[in-house]
Amino acid sequence: MKKWLLTSVVLASVLAVSACGNTNSNDPAASNASSGSNATNTSNASNGTNGSGASGASNASNGTNNTNGSNANAPADESASTPAYFGDWTVKGVAGSTAVSTAPDDSMIGTKATYASDKAVFGKDEIQKPEYKEEELAKGDFASEYRVQLKDLGIDADSVKAVTIGDGASPGSFFVVKDAQTLLVLWDGNFYELQKAA
Repeated sequence: MKKWLLTSVVLASVLAVSACGNTNSNDPAASNASSGSNATNTSNASNGTNGSGASGASNASNGTNNTNGSNANAPADESASTPAYFGDWTVKGVAGSTAVSTAPDDSMIGTKATYASDKAVFGKDEIQKPEYKEEELAKGDFASEYRVQLKDLGIDADSVKAVTIGDGASPGSFFVVKDAQTLLVLWDGNFYELQKAA
């Protein structure tokens, strides 16, 4: 009797364990839910990561291209910053004189001048690697400094740009920018008008 009871308990336990195992392994819903969930999560994680990476790489690439495009325009910006007085000029006449001056020198008319980053030339005088010092002078300050009014030089403005090259001690090394096509070079108290070459 005891042997039969023990056998029945063991058999029942085996059946119960077997049934549980079969249910877990053969249940399509459980299997699909588990597998599907994992597959979906893995796929989403993978796709999300790859998608983000691709987008990031694309954005980084686009950013690089935009930067390169900006660099391509750099020379235009540099040319825009070139001083208006750089170029070739010719003395055309006398625009005016200070209160203290010598008689205008007519031999100055026709003198050629060139202002550039590597040299400044006025007639026979040449300065290598010139240093240009620009200064904006209000008309009152200009009149006090040079004892002549801007309007007397044909300049109708409240201020003017004055440029000194080095120590300003040689002909053509100090001038006033009247406009983009006209410079006024001061020498011996006289302002000589220079016109830019075409």
